[in-house]
Amino acid sequence: MMRIHSLVIDNVRGIDHLELSGLPETGVVVIHGDNEVGKSTLAEAIDVVLNEKHGGRSRKIQALQPVGKDVAPQITLEATVGPVHFRITKRWLRKKASELQVLGTHPAQFTGGQADDELERILGAHLDRALLQ
Repeated sequence: MMRIHSLVIDNVRGIDHLELSGLPETGVVVIHGDNEVGKSTLAEAIDVVLNEKHGGRSRKIQALQPVGKDVAPQITLEATVGPVHFRITKRWLRKKASELQVLGTHPAQFTGGQADDELERILGAHLDRALLQ
């Protein structure tokens, strides 16, 4: 099970900056709006920050780049997966970076490839990856 606490999106497709925080502990969060306002981008941002390495250049990552802007897409997700509460920040394409902070009773911090690898280990240990996809 994964619980999302907050999501910050910067320079992703048509979103210059968006912060979602204070999400409820229980229940369902419904995201609605007109066409082309960024609903699908929210879901893609969560997928990319969890599944794509910060140094990657896949089509998914290339698609994050806002049209006509020379800026680095960056996504920060704070979540709890199983017993692990963490915050992951990844920036792609320009000044690539990855930082993972494990919060809670056993805090730790990882950067770069170690952050990507530790996030993969956490998700693999506590989530059904096929179901997540």
